[in-house]
Amino acid sequence: MDTIPFVVPSEHGIKARFRQLIFGVHPRCPRCQRQNVRVVANRYHCRSCRRKFSLTSGTWLAGMKLSWTQLWILLWCFCHRYQPRQAASLAEVTLKSARTWYGRFRTQLPERGRVLRLHVVADEGYFGKRRTGNQRIVAGALEPRSKEVRLRMIPDTEQDSIERFLWDHVSLQTMVWTDAHKSYGDIAWMGYGHDWEIHERGQFGKTSPIERVWSFSKWLTRRMYHHVWAENLPHSLREIEWRFSAPGTFASPLTLAEILLRPVPRSD
Repeated sequence: MDTIPFVVPSEHGIKARFRQLIFGVHPRCPRCQRQNVRVVANRYHCRSCRRKFSLTSGTWLAGMKLSWTQLWILLWCFCHRYQPRQAASLAEVTLKSARTWYGRFRTQLPERGRVLRLHVVADEGYFGKRRTGNQRIVAGALEPRSKEVRLRMIPDTEQDSIERFLWDHVSLQTMVWTDAHKSYGDIAWMGYGHDWEIHERGQFGKTSPIERVWSFSKWLTRRMYHHVWAENLPHSLREIEWRFSAPGTFASPLTLAEILLRPVPRSD
C-alpha cells in the first residue's frame, strides 16, 4: 500500500462527522421523518413508526461495505483528482471498487440548475474518439463573470439542438457570444442578443473563455480517467461543471460530502 499523504481521522471521528451531516442535531427517522428516536447498540429505533434504521438508511450509502476510513480516503482521493488506481491502493480496496465509488460520487453531484444570464459564451466540443465510436458532441455555455458553466450532450450541431440547449440553460435577453457556426444564426429571433467571432480569422477576444472550459475538461479527463465512455459522459460533464464552477466543493471530503449526502426517500 502507498503512504497516505494526509492525516486520516479515526473511524469514530469520521462516523461522528457523517452523523452530523446526515442527522444534524437530532436523529430523524428516514421513513416517517419524525425525531422521536432512541439509540440502542448503534441502531436507531423510531418510537413513532416502530422502525429500526442505521446511520446510512435513507441515503445512497445504505448497504455500504466499506469502513468509514476507506470511504474518507476515497473521498479525499476524488477531491484531489487521484486516479482510481491510486485511490484503490491508498484505501486498500480493489480497482473495481474504487471505480464504482468514483462513479457514485459523480452520480450524486446535483445538477447546477441556475440559468445563465447577462453575458454568456456558447460553443460545442467533441468528447471521445470517432474511430472507436465513442465520440459525442457536447454543447457548452459559460457565464464568464461567475464561471458558471453548463455542459450537455446533444445529438448533433443542427439548429434545433443548439437552440434547445440555449433555451434550457440561458435566460432570454442575454447577450450570447458564439463562433460563426450557422446554427446560431437565428438565436436573435428567440430573444437573445447575439454577436460572433470568426475563429478562422484569429478572432477569440470574446469567445476565449469557453475554450478554457474545453481545455480544462480534456486535462481533467486525461489526469483522472484517461478517457470516458459515452454512457458515463453525462455524469462526467456534471463533475466538470462542479470542478470548474465551484472548486471549493472539493476542498476536503467533508465539504464534498455535504453536497453528496442528500437523503433520499425510502419506501416501505
